[in-house]
Amino acid sequence: MTRAANRFVDRDHAHIRVVPLPGRVAEAKDASGHEHDESGRFTGPGEGALAAGQHKEIKPGVHKVTTADGKSYAVKDRVGAAESAHREARVNELAQIAGVSTPRTAVGRHQGKPASVQEWAEGTTVSSLTPAARHAALAGAREQVERHTLFDYLVGHSDGHTGNFVVGGDGSFHGIDKEMVLDKGNTDERFRVDNKGPLAALAGDRSADTHPLDPGMVKDMASRGRKMAAHLSAAGDRKNAARVLNRAEVLEKHVSTGGKTVGDLRQASGAPPVSVAKVWRNLFGA
Repeated sequence: MTRAANRFVDRDHAHIRVVPLPGRVAEAKDASGHEHDESGRFTGPGEGALAAGQHKEIKPGVHKVTTADGKSYAVKDRVGAAESAHREARVNELAQIAGVSTPRTAVGRHQGKPASVQEWAEGTTVSSLTPAARHAALAGAREQVERHTLFDYLVGHSDGHTGNFVVGGDGSFHGIDKEMVLDKGNTDERFRVDNKGPLAALAGDRSADTHPLDPGMVKDMASRGRKMAAHLSAAGDRKNAARVLNRAEVLEKHVSTGGKTVGDLRQASGAPPVSVAKVWRNLFGA
Protein backbone atom coordinates (compact mmCIF):
# COMPACT_ATOMS: atom_id res chain seq x y z
CA MET A 1 0.00 0.00 0.00
CA THR A 2 1.26 3.45 -0.86
CA ARG A 3 1.61 6.14 1.77
CA ALA A 4 1.26 9.89 1.32
CA ALA A 5 4.14 11.91 2.70
CA ASN A 6 1.92 13.59 5.26
CA ARG A 7 0.10 10.41 6.30
CA PHE A 8 1.44 10.55 9.83
CA VAL A 9 0.58 14.16 10.60
CA ASP A 10 -1.00 13.64 14.00
CA ARG A 11 -4.09 15.81 14.25
CA ASP A 12 -6.45 13.40 15.99
CA HIS A 13 -4.05 11.89 18.49
CA ALA A 14 -2.34 14.93 20.00
CA HIS A 15 -3.30 13.68 23.46
CA ILE A 16 -0.87 10.76 23.24
CA ARG A 17 2.21 11.52 25.30
CA VAL A 18 5.39 10.46 23.49
CA VAL A 19 8.51 10.00 25.58
CA PRO A 20 11.67 8.97 23.70
CA LEU A 21 13.15 5.71 24.93
CA PRO A 22 15.84 6.49 27.50
CA GLY A 23 19.51 6.23 26.71
CA ARG A 24 21.15 7.24 29.96
CA VAL A 25 18.69 7.18 32.84
CA ALA A 26 18.67 10.07 35.27
CA GLU A 27 19.04 8.37 38.62
CA ALA A 28 16.47 10.06 40.82
CA LYS A 29 15.78 7.41 43.44
CA ASP A 30 12.83 7.33 45.75
CA ALA A 31 13.00 5.98 49.29
CA SER A 32 12.49 2.39 48.15
CA GLY A 33 15.46 2.52 45.79
CA HIS A 34 13.33 2.67 42.64
CA GLU A 35 14.50 4.93 39.86
CA HIS A 36 12.55 7.29 37.62
CA ASP A 37 13.89 9.39 34.79
CA GLU A 38 13.18 13.09 34.49
CA SER A 39 9.95 12.44 32.56
CA GLY A 40 8.59 10.13 35.25
CA ARG A 41 9.07 7.06 33.06
CA PHE A 42 9.24 3.70 34.86
CA THR A 43 12.88 2.63 35.14
CA GLY A 44 12.55 -0.11 37.73
CA PRO A 45 14.64 -0.68 40.83
CA GLY A 46 18.29 0.29 40.86
CA GLU A 47 21.08 -2.25 40.49
CA GLY A 48 21.70 -2.18 44.24
CA ALA A 49 18.06 -2.91 45.05
CA LEU A 50 18.10 -5.84 42.64
CA ALA A 51 21.37 -7.17 44.08
CA ALA A 52 19.88 -7.13 47.60
CA GLY A 53 16.67 -8.83 46.49
CA GLN A 54 15.65 -12.48 46.59
CA HIS A 55 16.57 -14.26 43.37
CA LYS A 56 14.94 -17.23 41.67
CA GLU A 57 16.32 -18.39 38.33
CA ILE A 58 13.49 -19.06 35.85
CA LYS A 59 15.86 -20.19 33.11
CA PRO A 60 19.41 -19.21 32.10
CA GLY A 61 19.61 -15.44 31.87
CA VAL A 62 16.11 -14.87 33.30
CA HIS A 63 15.42 -14.31 37.01
CA LYS A 64 12.52 -13.44 39.26
CA VAL A 65 13.83 -10.87 41.71
CA THR A 66 11.80 -9.73 44.71
CA THR A 67 13.11 -6.51 46.23
CA ALA A 68 12.96 -5.47 49.87
CA ASP A 69 9.63 -3.68 49.38
CA GLY A 70 8.01 -6.94 48.27
CA LYS A 71 7.74 -6.04 44.57
CA SER A 72 8.80 -8.65 42.03
CA TYR A 73 10.45 -8.21 38.67
CA ALA A 74 11.40 -10.36 35.70
CA VAL A 75 15.07 -9.57 35.10
CA LYS A 76 16.70 -10.68 31.86
CA ASP A 77 20.47 -10.26 31.61
CA ARG A 78 21.11 -12.60 28.71
CA VAL A 79 22.82 -11.45 25.50
CA GLY A 80 20.81 -8.74 23.77
CA ALA A 81 18.76 -7.91 26.87
CA ALA A 82 19.23 -4.15 26.60
CA GLU A 83 18.04 -4.06 22.98
CA SER A 84 15.02 -6.24 23.74
CA ALA A 85 14.20 -4.06 26.77
CA HIS A 86 13.93 -1.02 24.52
CA ARG A 87 11.51 -2.90 22.24
CA GLU A 88 9.41 -4.20 25.14
CA ALA A 89 9.28 -0.74 26.70
CA ARG A 90 8.03 0.65 23.40
CA VAL A 91 5.48 -2.17 23.07
CA ASN A 92 4.21 -1.42 26.58
CA GLU A 93 3.53 2.16 25.44
CA LEU A 94 1.60 0.77 22.46
CA ALA A 95 -0.25 -1.71 24.69
CA GLN A 96 -1.55 1.17 26.81
CA ILE A 97 -2.98 2.74 23.65
CA ALA A 98 -4.43 -0.62 22.57
CA GLY A 99 -6.03 -1.31 25.95
CA VAL A 100 -4.19 -4.57 26.63
CA SER A 101 -1.95 -5.46 29.54
CA THR A 102 1.81 -5.96 29.22
CA PRO A 103 4.45 -5.39 31.92
CA ARG A 104 6.16 -2.03 32.27
CA THR A 105 9.76 -2.50 31.18
CA ALA A 106 12.99 -0.61 31.78
CA VAL A 107 16.60 -0.86 30.67
CA GLY A 108 18.64 -1.48 33.81
CA ARG A 109 21.64 -3.39 35.13
CA HIS A 110 21.89 -6.68 36.97
CA GLN A 111 25.07 -8.20 38.36
CA GLY A 112 27.14 -5.76 36.32
CA LYS A 113 25.41 -6.52 33.01
CA PRO A 114 22.81 -4.62 30.96
CA ALA A 115 19.39 -6.06 31.70
CA SER A 116 15.73 -5.85 30.89
CA VAL A 117 13.77 -5.17 34.10
CA GLN A 118 10.02 -5.82 33.95
CA GLU A 119 7.26 -5.74 36.50
CA TRP A 120 6.35 -9.33 37.32
CA ALA A 121 2.97 -10.38 35.89
CA GLU A 122 1.28 -12.14 38.79
CA GLY A 123 -0.73 -15.20 37.86
CA THR A 124 -0.32 -18.46 35.96
CA THR A 125 0.99 -18.89 32.44
CA VAL A 126 -1.69 -20.28 30.14
CA SER A 127 0.61 -23.10 29.05
CA SER A 128 0.94 -24.42 32.61
CA LEU A 129 -2.81 -24.88 33.11
CA THR A 130 -4.53 -28.20 32.57
CA PRO A 131 -6.47 -28.39 29.29
CA ALA A 132 -9.81 -27.95 31.06
CA ALA A 133 -8.57 -25.06 33.22
CA ARG A 134 -6.87 -23.48 30.22
CA HIS A 135 -10.02 -23.48 28.13
CA ALA A 136 -12.11 -22.17 31.03
CA ALA A 137 -9.64 -19.35 31.72
CA LEU A 138 -9.45 -18.34 28.06
CA ALA A 139 -13.22 -18.48 27.66
CA GLY A 140 -13.59 -16.24 30.71
CA ALA A 141 -11.17 -13.71 29.21
CA ARG A 142 -12.37 -14.14 25.63
CA GLU A 143 -12.47 -10.49 24.61
CA GLN A 144 -9.01 -9.85 26.04
CA VAL A 145 -7.70 -12.97 24.28
CA GLU A 146 -9.04 -11.60 21.01
CA ARG A 147 -7.73 -8.09 21.68
CA HIS A 148 -4.27 -9.45 22.54
CA THR A 149 -4.34 -11.51 19.33
CA LEU A 150 -5.11 -8.39 17.27
CA PHE A 151 -2.55 -6.35 19.22
CA ASP A 152 0.09 -8.98 18.50
CA TYR A 153 -0.88 -8.75 14.84
CA LEU A 154 -0.56 -4.96 14.85
CA VAL A 155 2.94 -5.06 16.38
CA GLY A 156 4.08 -8.11 14.40
CA HIS A 157 4.63 -10.33 17.44
CA SER A 158 6.05 -13.64 16.21
CA ASP A 159 6.32 -15.49 19.54
CA GLY A 160 2.72 -15.61 20.72
CA HIS A 161 2.59 -19.08 22.31
CA THR A 162 0.56 -19.74 25.47
CA GLY A 163 3.68 -19.59 27.64
CA ASN A 164 3.80 -15.87 26.91
CA PHE A 165 0.37 -15.13 28.37
CA VAL A 166 -0.58 -14.99 32.04
CA VAL A 167 -4.01 -15.35 33.63
CA GLY A 168 -4.34 -13.47 36.92
CA GLY A 169 -6.20 -14.78 39.93
CA ASP A 170 -8.90 -12.20 39.22
CA GLY A 171 -9.34 -13.44 35.65
CA SER A 172 -7.21 -10.68 34.13
CA PHE A 173 -5.15 -11.50 31.04
CA HIS A 174 -1.60 -10.30 30.39
CA GLY A 175 0.90 -10.65 27.54
CA ILE A 176 4.58 -11.06 28.42
CA ASP A 177 7.91 -11.48 26.61
CA LYS A 178 7.10 -9.20 23.68
CA GLU A 179 10.65 -9.28 22.36
CA MET A 180 10.00 -10.55 18.82
CA VAL A 181 8.01 -7.52 17.67
CA LEU A 182 8.13 -4.61 15.22
CA ASP A 183 11.23 -4.93 13.00
CA LYS A 184 12.34 -8.03 14.95
CA GLY A 185 9.03 -9.84 14.41
CA ASN A 186 6.69 -10.39 11.47
CA THR A 187 7.14 -7.56 8.99
CA ASP A 188 4.38 -8.28 6.45
CA GLU A 189 0.64 -7.70 6.62
CA ARG A 190 -0.53 -11.32 6.78
CA PHE A 191 -2.69 -12.23 9.75
CA ARG A 192 -1.50 -15.37 11.49
CA VAL A 193 -2.92 -17.50 14.29
CA ASP A 194 -0.11 -19.06 16.30
CA ASN A 195 -0.96 -22.77 16.51
CA LYS A 196 0.41 -22.71 20.06
CA GLY A 197 -1.26 -19.43 20.95
CA PRO A 198 -4.27 -18.61 23.14
CA LEU A 199 -6.74 -18.08 20.29
CA ALA A 200 -5.97 -21.53 18.85
CA ALA A 201 -6.32 -22.98 22.35
CA LEU A 202 -9.64 -21.19 22.77
CA ALA A 203 -10.86 -22.65 19.46
CA GLY A 204 -10.09 -26.11 20.84
CA ASP A 205 -10.58 -28.88 18.29
CA ARG A 206 -12.32 -26.52 15.88
CA SER A 207 -10.45 -24.62 13.20
CA ALA A 208 -9.43 -21.21 14.52
CA ASP A 209 -10.58 -19.86 11.14
CA THR A 210 -14.18 -20.38 12.27
CA HIS A 211 -13.72 -18.35 15.46
CA PRO A 212 -16.04 -15.30 15.34
CA LEU A 213 -14.68 -11.79 15.88
CA ASP A 214 -16.99 -8.99 16.96
CA PRO A 215 -16.83 -6.32 14.23
CA GLY A 216 -17.13 -3.54 16.80
CA MET A 217 -14.10 -4.85 18.68
CA VAL A 218 -12.09 -5.21 15.45
CA LYS A 219 -13.06 -1.67 14.41
CA ASP A 220 -11.97 -0.37 17.81
CA MET A 221 -8.62 -2.14 17.54
CA ALA A 222 -8.16 -0.68 14.04
CA SER A 223 -8.70 2.80 15.47
CA ARG A 224 -6.26 2.08 18.27
CA GLY A 225 -3.81 0.74 15.67
CA ARG A 226 -3.89 4.11 13.92
CA LYS A 227 -3.09 5.80 17.23
CA MET A 228 -0.23 3.34 17.75
CA ALA A 229 1.14 4.22 14.31
CA ALA A 230 0.91 7.93 15.12
CA HIS A 231 2.75 7.30 18.40
CA LEU A 232 5.58 5.47 16.63
CA SER A 233 5.82 8.13 13.94
CA ALA A 234 6.00 10.91 16.52
CA ALA A 235 8.86 9.01 18.18
CA GLY A 236 10.72 8.92 14.85
CA ASP A 237 10.09 5.25 14.05
CA ARG A 238 8.39 5.77 10.70
CA LYS A 239 9.16 2.33 9.27
CA ASN A 240 7.40 0.49 12.08
CA ALA A 241 4.67 3.14 12.09
CA ALA A 242 3.95 2.32 8.45
CA ARG A 243 3.76 -1.40 9.23
CA VAL A 244 1.33 -0.86 12.09
CA LEU A 245 -0.78 1.47 9.95
CA ASN A 246 -0.92 -1.08 7.13
CA ARG A 247 -2.21 -3.71 9.54
CA ALA A 248 -4.75 -1.30 11.02
CA GLU A 249 -6.05 -0.80 7.48
CA VAL A 250 -6.36 -4.57 7.09
CA LEU A 251 -8.58 -4.61 10.19
CA GLU A 252 -10.65 -1.80 8.68
CA LYS A 253 -10.95 -3.75 5.43
CA HIS A 254 -12.10 -6.81 7.36
CA VAL A 255 -14.92 -4.78 8.93
CA SER A 256 -15.90 -2.85 5.78
CA THR A 257 -16.19 -6.05 3.73
CA GLY A 258 -18.44 -7.70 6.30
CA GLY A 259 -15.84 -9.98 7.83
CA LYS A 260 -17.04 -11.99 10.80
CA THR A 261 -14.43 -14.66 11.54
CA VAL A 262 -10.70 -15.21 11.93
CA GLY A 263 -10.72 -16.81 8.49
CA ASP A 264 -12.28 -13.67 7.01
CA LEU A 265 -9.55 -11.57 8.62
CA ARG A 266 -6.90 -13.88 7.27
CA GLN A 267 -8.40 -13.44 3.80
CA ALA A 268 -8.56 -9.65 4.19
CA SER A 269 -4.84 -9.66 5.00
CA GLY A 270 -4.01 -11.64 1.87
CA ALA A 271 -2.95 -14.76 3.76
CA PRO A 272 -4.09 -18.17 2.54
CA PRO A 273 -6.53 -20.03 4.81
CA VAL A 274 -4.70 -22.45 7.07
CA SER A 275 -6.71 -25.01 8.98
CA VAL A 276 -5.69 -25.60 12.57
CA ALA A 277 -8.44 -28.12 13.21
CA LYS A 278 -7.74 -30.46 16.10
CA VAL A 279 -4.66 -28.38 17.03
CA TRP A 280 -5.81 -28.52 20.66
CA ARG A 281 -5.65 -32.30 20.69
CA ASN A 282 -2.41 -32.41 18.75
CA LEU A 283 -0.60 -29.86 20.90
CA PHE A 284 -2.10 -30.39 24.32
CA GLY A 285 -3.29 -33.99 24.25
CA ALA A 286 -6.89 -33.27 25.24
